[in-house]
Amino acid sequence: MATMHDTEARDVIHHTAMQLAALEFIDRHAAKDLSQMAEAVANLFVVVFYQAETGRATRSDFREAMTAVRQALQQYAEPSKCQGVISEKEADKAWS
Repeated sequence: MATMHDTEARDVIHHTAMQLAALEFIDRHAAKDLSQMAEAVANLFVVVFYQAETGRATRSDFREAMTAVRQALQQYAEPSKCQGVISEKEADKAWS
């Protein structure tokens, strides 16, 4: 998804943060499985932080980071492949 509008970027990041906040725990197996994706997303956020602090991130920096995210996404096309990720709701059920 390409965006030039900061409201779109804000919505995407806010939505992602809300989904992450709903996670109760990620076990080691899931963390290993998700490590490439997590690294790609972290690198993308480094570009965002760099742009916020300096205004000097280039389109090439962003494009490179997005390419890594897209490549990682291809490996996780099926959400069911991610084992061991527990939402807050699922954790509540497990503990009751």
